[in-house]
Amino acid sequence: MVGPGQQVVLQTLYRHSWVDRPADPFLPGQCRRGSRVIALGTAAAGNKLFQKEEPTITDHMHRIEGGCHCGNIGLIYHSPLPSAEIPIRTCDCSFCTKQGAYYTSHPQGELTVVISDRERIKNYRFATLTTDAWFCTRCGTYVLMTSEINHHLYATLNVNCLNDLHINRLTVPALSLSDDSIEQRLSRRQKAWIGTVSIIDKADA
Repeated sequence: MVGPGQQVVLQTLYRHSWVDRPADPFLPGQCRRGSRVIALGTAAAGNKLFQKEEPTITDHMHRIEGGCHCGNIGLIYHSPLPSAEIPIRTCDCSFCTKQGAYYTSHPQGELTVVISDRERIKNYRFATLTTDAWFCTRCGTYVLMTSEINHHLYATLNVNCLNDLHINRLTVPALSLSDDSIEQRLSRRQKAWIGTVSIIDKADA
């Protein structure tokens, strides 16, 4: 919820601070045995390439796919839990209420976001300006939210964008987090959001 002195920012994909950092294949806390480096696209000419490891998928993971309505944003989520058991929650802030969003994440989960046309993606920041809500401007779908904390990217998914999930909305708990400090919010995301996130731009593949 937007409060006094807080701002609302609408920005395009890849205007995150990581775009302008020099290429670094292994960010703090992300170097894992067996991983290989993949390269992400850049926002404009002159920006240095940001590199990140590809998730290492283990046998116990459950693959769940999804994305926006038109397919511009694709999701490949490997969850430690099967789709019938993934935790689902909602938030009572004005943004999530207006979006009708329900969320899922797991700290041991591994997410790959596949972008077909980055020019048709917008990131929306509001309130504390510590998260990016991802929208496809072609179909208008709100797909996920990310937060960069200490050079590490975390994510939570809008369950409405995952395939073949049936939500009993009457049983989903609503969290009230608007009174939390920024420090509390960041700490909670580090503990609960998806901890391995890769973004692949098909244009640069």
